[in-house]
Amino acid sequence: MNPTLACETFRWFDFEKLDGEQLDRAADILGLDEGQRLRVERQTGRPGIEEMGQATFFVLYFPTFNDAQTEVETLPVEILLADGIFVSIRDERLHGGCGVRQRAKDGIFGSRTRVEQIVYELLVGILQDRFDFIDTLRDKVRELEQCVFVEEGRTDMIRDLMVVKKHVSTVQRIVEPQRDVVRALGNRLANAPGSDPSLMRDIEERLDHITTLLRGLRDSAEIITEANEAFLNHSLNNTLRVLTVVSVILIPPTLISGIFGMNVGVPWQDHPYGFAFVSALIVGAAAIAVLYFKRRGWY
Repeated sequence: MNPTLACETFRWFDFEKLDGEQLDRAADILGLDEGQRLRVERQTGRPGIEEMGQATFFVLYFPTFNDAQTEVETLPVEILLADGIFVSIRDERLHGGCGVRQRAKDGIFGSRTRVEQIVYELLVGILQDRFDFIDTLRDKVRELEQCVFVEEGRTDMIRDLMVVKKHVSTVQRIVEPQRDVVRALGNRLANAPGSDPSLMRDIEERLDHITTLLRGLRDSAEIITEANEAFLNHSLNNTLRVLTVVSVILIPPTLISGIFGMNVGVPWQDHPYGFAFVSALIVGAAAIAVLYFKRRGWY
């Protein structure tokens, strides 16, 4: 198999997947024995690091939205390093990595290109391509924030808030462990003569920046959720207060009408103005209750 890129210090082989025949080819290129090949096969698809003598297997995960933009999925980037050999396995959906491969085929990289430069270009391309959806999450958080603090809470926002918090938490759980893998990858590349450790440190800093953004989005979503609940509780309290005031105002008239409506002898039963007296008593009791609540500022 011809390498994607052949330089003075290393050869780069790029695979679309690592199973079956392609795994056998990668094992032959790296000089892996059967036991090491099985270890690579077991580690495939699981984020982490597998040391195998002179070869090291790195598996990184990158988050992305599915086609419907409803769920967060993970796309693996698998890297095998040995003396003078670099093998990468990446999903075709990681367009940033595909761009680096195409540039290598077009001869953009010179013969003196070092392996850490290819790894750096590969990871930076994927980071720029895959983390655009963080802007989508940020815009959604700002939209929800506007709804909460302008419209003072809405019950139909609860589902949107829960979805945003779920996506942010999922991406954060995916991203945070990758920093350790990138750090170990940088240490492995630093062993090569003439290497530039600042490249992999830049990847670490990018991941740290993404993690900071995600923490900020998570905190903002929590604040918006608490504010929305506070506004909804305040609205509910106002509704209950109005119902309580109306109920209390109607209690005295109801009591008076109940007493004078009993089928027994009551005062003013035969008086020509008895109905007027009882009606005035009912209205007066209601008016006193209204004035009382008004002075207390209940409405």
